[in-house]
Amino acid sequence: MKKYLDRVLTVDCLVVNSEGKVLFVTRAAEPYKNYLALPGGYMNFDETAEQAVIREVKEETGIILDKVEMFAVYDDPKRDPKQRVSILFIAFADGIPKAADDAHKAEFLEVDKIDPTKLAFDHGQMLEDFIEMQSI
Repeated sequence: MKKYLDRVLTVDCLVVNSEGKVLFVTRAAEPYKNYLALPGGYMNFDETAEQAVIREVKEETGIILDKVEMFAVYDDPKRDPKQRVSILFIAFADGIPKAADDAHKAEFLEVDKIDPTKLAFDHGQMLEDFIEMQSI
């Protein structure tokens, strides 16, 4: 039996610090080069989605997460030119982000100063959904 090692999912994380700011990266590569995005990336075949999101946030920003919570699954066929399905996690953490991996810049930003239509992929929708959930 052939073992398929395709990366079938991506993970993203909306990290909020104690000041209520959200962690964003500026993408260093296409697609969406120089756009703001939530940290995240491909899930490896040998890890869980939770392990993947913790790894991706650390790789891209240096921020170490102790606990994450699954928030939603996004599967619009147009959400990303390379990957249709992403699992969004929510986490709370402080620290000084340092960009690495495929992030050109990493920083905590005030969400009311972010134009959701200027975010990469469907991260604007993710941000809007999180904000809406907080107001319920």
